[in-house]
Amino acid sequence: MSSGGLITPAFARFVDHGVDRDGNIYLSDGMDYGMSVYSPEGVLRRTVRMDVEPVPVTDDMLEEVRRAALESCRIPGRRRLCERPGGYLDTGLPAVLANANRQVPAFSRFLVAPDGHLLIRRVDLVWDQAGEADPRPYDLISPDGRFLGRVAIPADFRPLILRDGRVFGTVADELDVPYIVKYRLE
Repeated sequence: MSSGGLITPAFARFVDHGVDRDGNIYLSDGMDYGMSVYSPEGVLRRTVRMDVEPVPVTDDMLEEVRRAALESCRIPGRRRLCERPGGYLDTGLPAVLANANRQVPAFSRFLVAPDGHLLIRRVDLVWDQAGEADPRPYDLISPDGRFLGRVAIPADFRPLILRDGRVFGTVADELDVPYIVKYRLE
């Protein structure tokens, strides 16, 4: 989406990247739950791909993107850019909505452990969650691409590092101050 407008993460085609301890580079194309692994020299080493159906984009999802964009135009620094003739509201926002991918990527975030294990957050499971406070499902994938299991991670926990069977991340307290938490994967 090249209109220059804000992009809701659910509509971004390439969703994440990572590096393992050997310098292998992991680049994802979340539209088909696929990931390419390149050597430090840029040679394609393997592709990790699982059969997961992306979520079709609904009119309600596009309306949510539109509402979020309009809300961002209320920020004082952005208001002039949004309201000027031919500005974001006239050209940028309609272009974003018209050119939005018709599918939500099958996963939105992943972490790479130094040994190549992957922890992947699947959007198709997250989108249907009953509430904001419900745990989010992540898939654990072996370095050779085998599905090892599903992990439920608390919604308020933001995973940052996967290492030695543990997930490190942050949780915000009641004052919205983040602090580090460590979980062990079983």
